[in-house]
Amino acid sequence: MSSPLSALPLPARLLPLGLLLACAGGDPKPAGGGSGGAADGTDGTDGTDGADGTDGADGADGTDGTDGGDGGDPAAVALSAGESHNCVLQGTGEVSCWGDDAAAQSSPPAGPFTAVDAGLWHTCALDADGAVTCWGCDNEWVLGQCEAPDGAFIQVVSGSYHSCALDAVGAITCWGCGDRDTGQCTPPMGTFAKLYSGTSHTCALDGAGRATCWGCAGPETGHCAAPGDTFLELAPGSQHTCGLTVGGELRCWGRNSFGESAPPPGLFSELSSGHTHSCAVEQGTGAVQCWGCEGDAPDADLGQCSPPGLSTAVDVGVGTGHSCALLSDGTVSCWGCGAEWDFNRGQCEGWAP
Repeated sequence: MSSPLSALPLPARLLPLGLLLACAGGDPKPAGGGSGGAADGTDGTDGTDGADGTDGADGADGTDGTDGGDGGDPAAVALSAGESHNCVLQGTGEVSCWGDDAAAQSSPPAGPFTAVDAGLWHTCALDADGAVTCWGCDNEWVLGQCEAPDGAFIQVVSGSYHSCALDAVGAITCWGCGDRDTGQCTPPMGTFAKLYSGTSHTCALDGAGRATCWGCAGPETGHCAAPGDTFLELAPGSQHTCGLTVGGELRCWGRNSFGESAPPPGLFSELSSGHTHSCAVEQGTGAVQCWGCEGDAPDADLGQCSPPGLSTAVDVGVGTGHSCALLSDGTVSCWGCGAEWDFNRGQCEGWAP
């Protein structure tokens, strides 16, 4: 990203980017946040045969977008990881995706866009007018998640079978779900500042950094029971959720079968969660730490918790069996997938303009 949100103080980090630009005298273009590029990828999208989750979500773990003007630097300024595909927002405003394209989720339309967020079988993006465009859904799992509503929005996030968007007055609209509805398409009333999506639950921060999560009508693991900390970022996964506090520490709650709710100590600047693992960028070092790959399940440890020796990471995006980092030079490094993993669709390849 061109200017990490973590460099901003709390009140500024919780404002939508358009409002920040307006306050700075810049062009108030809308940008996504939460779980994806300029948006945080999805934090957690549902997979198949037990491989659910991406970081939409994240979800999170938002990064700054671009005004989407003509020309510009083709380097990546935002990253979002889906269940088995990844997308970047380039400085030109175009979106590039790679990995699984079985439902056309890695075949974006021409931009320019200001934000992108990758889900399971679909991807959504914002343009400079705040309109949402979604693509993918070219399979039998079409549950309305690509049928974006009209209107102007400042953030968009994508889950497995749903998407949500935040408008300029802080209201949330969600769509999709179909027969996979666990309450994630029924957002709470209120005024919110940032939005994050997991597999089938969604979270938001209000202007004071307080977290609210919904969509946990399925197996009850406590992943919607947000603690009372003040957060800068959230990263919902499948049945766990993590957050980055104002002090730079990590908090996770929900299921802990794979160690996904047991984050490492230390200070961090960016965060993203997938099905059963999460990754975060260390403050000051550009290194990445990942956790949640314990246990003996077939996809528990595919290398997604073993990042290469990075020192220039500025953001992370986490899928089901893979993880990626956006580097300061605008390229992307990815790892995981395992040697013989059935769901390897090329999502562990890196990206460069």
